Amino acid sequence: MSAKSPGPDAFRVTVPVSGTVPLTPWEWALLQTEPMRRLQRIRQLEASELVFPGATHTRYEHSIGCLALVQAASRATAWVASIAKTYGIAPTEATAALALAALTHDLGQGACSHLAERILERHGVRHVGVKCSVVGLGTQEASVAIHEYVSASMVTPDPANDLEVTNSDKKHAALLRATASHRHQRLEETGIWKRKGAPGKRVRRAAARLIIGLPREAAHFSAGTIDFDRLDFLQRDAHATGVGFGNVDASRICATALMRAQHGIPAIDERKGLFAAEHMLVSRQLMYEVVCFHPLVSLACDLIVRAFEEVSKGWAVDDIARKLFTWDDPALWAVLRDADGDAACAAVHMVESRRLYRQAVRFRWRELHPRLRRQMADAARGGRLPSCMREQEDALNAKLSTEVKGGHLEVLGAANDAGVRDELTNALGKLHLPALILRGMVPESYADGVDDTLMVTGTPEGNLRLGTLDEFSDVAALSRQISQRRPALIVYVHPDLSTVLSGLPEKARRAETGKALAQWVAHFWAATPESEGAIPG
Repeated sequence: MSAKSPGPDAFRVTVPVSGTVPLTPWEWALLQTEPMRRLQRIRQLEASELVFPGATHTRYEHSIGCLALVQAASRATAWVASIAKTYGIAPTEATAALALAALTHDLGQGACSHLAERILERHGVRHVGVKCSVVGLGTQEASVAIHEYVSASMVTPDPANDLEVTNSDKKHAALLRATASHRHQRLEETGIWKRKGAPGKRVRRAAARLIIGLPREAAHFSAGTIDFDRLDFLQRDAHATGVGFGNVDASRICATALMRAQHGIPAIDERKGLFAAEHMLVSRQLMYEVVCFHPLVSLACDLIVRAFEEVSKGWAVDDIARKLFTWDDPALWAVLRDADGDAACAAVHMVESRRLYRQAVRFRWRELHPRLRRQMADAARGGRLPSCMREQEDALNAKLSTEVKGGHLEVLGAANDAGVRDELTNALGKLHLPALILRGMVPESYADGVDDTLMVTGTPEGNLRLGTLDEFSDVAALSRQISQRRPALIVYVHPDLSTVLSGLPEKARRAETGKALAQWVAHFWAATPESEGAIPG
């Protein structure tokens, strides 16, 4: 990639939302490499097409969309000069680094996007919270997702010496380094860095630092509250799903919200850009609610993760990580469809036939027992939430089976009839997957709030003011509270069990089976001693 902007003879590619995007010859060559083409086979929204049929767009077109936004933003010379000063490079090199980071920031995505990271979470390797530092920046470090670290490692010339994983768990730190090194080598083997117009080492290092958001002044690129990554995927996801909440004013944000450089810090202009920034925060929150965390989508993703767990029993964690970050979506599904285990086959069939578990009860974060909230938050911060949720799921299923067999499921009333109990017992005994599935969402453990590093500047009198977005915007402060409304705990019942329960006599059906189960589960979590000490702190 040359440091110059694409000229009149540049290559061009057309993608939805962004339209026609000009490319330099080197950028075009990069898009043809195997690691980049792999992104064409990785969907942006995992299993969301089960609910939104149009959600089949890919990480590849998203990367091109980010490049289009960066190209528009790079016209702000003051902003480019700020980036150049931050990284100690020339303005033309800063423009090239931004373009490179835009195209490659998702190169480290695993199969089925974030599902690869969720699978590793089951093995104790945290999805978010990878502590990563940059050599030469002292003690400053960023908390990034696995795919962000892998992406940065693929771009930088020498990942072993340019980036450092500072996780306290040495075993998992070594696993992440090995995975990143493997992907780095795959891109090196394409010979793309030796082609004419390829960026130099300084540009590549700057691009890697932009991807992981170091130093913090650069977090607006892909690791801040308002950044190019979110600007593109909100619009793209809204376009593909048909949900209008994500139609943010990207052009105004690029022109007024991100590009005002003051003291080397890209900042929002309070008069011209604050409303556009607030609109994006609201859009982001609503898109998360409606699309990203849709209960059926989350459930389908959980079933895929469980199916892979069954398939990969006995595999070494290092081998699992290497495969997941090398495969694309079709490769992962081919492995799942060839599975021999009953549990894996049942999970795959449920997703492909859309015959999923049925929601029995959901609890919002504030509805949970205070001690349980504290314990779940502690487990999430320590990276133990997935395993803790599985333990609780096993406990609930064991209790449910015991209650049914013993005829003590009083809340179901007529279920105490011997014939109904036998039917329930037989249904539970035939299930290859648990009768109940728990989904945990802990606000404190996810970066869904507002990043307090984004600065605001400008007053009607022209005086400079610097502060966090929270200080200038009530909407920003409110967005933190919205995440508390999300369901922190959802309990699903297997469709076979649901069918049996729906066939209860009239007396039981009057109580409505779903409400009855909700009462029973609520009693288990909130009114019994087990609920207070269920999840280890």
